[in-house]
Amino acid sequence: MNYVVFSDVHGNQYALRQLLADTQDKAAGYLYLGDTSGYYYGQQECRKLLQALPGGIFLKGNHDSNYLNSRQDRMLQKEYTEKYGSSYLKEQTADYDRWLAGLEFQNSLEIDGVRIGMFHGSPADAENGRIYPDTVLQEGLYAAYDVVFLGHTHYRMARTAGNTLVVNPGSLGQPRDGKGFSYCLFDFATMTYEFCTVQFAKEALFAEIEKHQESEKNAAYLTSVLTRGDN
Repeated sequence: MNYVVFSDVHGNQYALRQLLADTQDKAAGYLYLGDTSGYYYGQQECRKLLQALPGGIFLKGNHDSNYLNSRQDRMLQKEYTEKYGSSYLKEQTADYDRWLAGLEFQNSLEIDGVRIGMFHGSPADAENGRIYPDTVLQEGLYAAYDVVFLGHTHYRMARTAGNTLVVNPGSLGQPRDGKGFSYCLFDFATMTYEFCTVQFAKEALFAEIEKHQESEKNAAYLTSVLTRGDN
């Protein structure tokens, strides 16, 4: 069966709910590359949905780390709020904080004999490394794996580094490549994959942005990126 590989939900509970509805009968497990925090406002709901997933393996992302650090430093909270949105002002529960704190930026595992590397960023910088479709890949960093899954950039791609397949499923919560709210179905038995998109009504998310207008300096960006290209 296929595994669902996805990343960068960023508090978009509506896209996540649709993903689960679309894949609940065809997923052997879920591989999540991190960034539940940042930008939109449904982080707590997303955490509960993720924790309930059967066979879920989760990473922490840079925004998750930012959020945890901002809980201890109000100046950081102000900085991140101005850069990334007022979701950083929303105090989450202790359960949310503990869940994030227990995650790592990378993981290595094996499924059906396939050696898998999971990184929020990249093998060179698991938290913040950015690998785009045109980034030069250093083959030696990928050689220990048959397939490497990357997140962080919000750009879907499938490339090779030597004999290693390198896949970014794109962003489920805030795609920036104009290719839709995306994830990847991956069959490790056959090493085949398919990029998929979810379709969901954005009105509720737009309403949440509008609700936060008084504190949301990034409202125009948060709205526009949701309708970029084919999104």
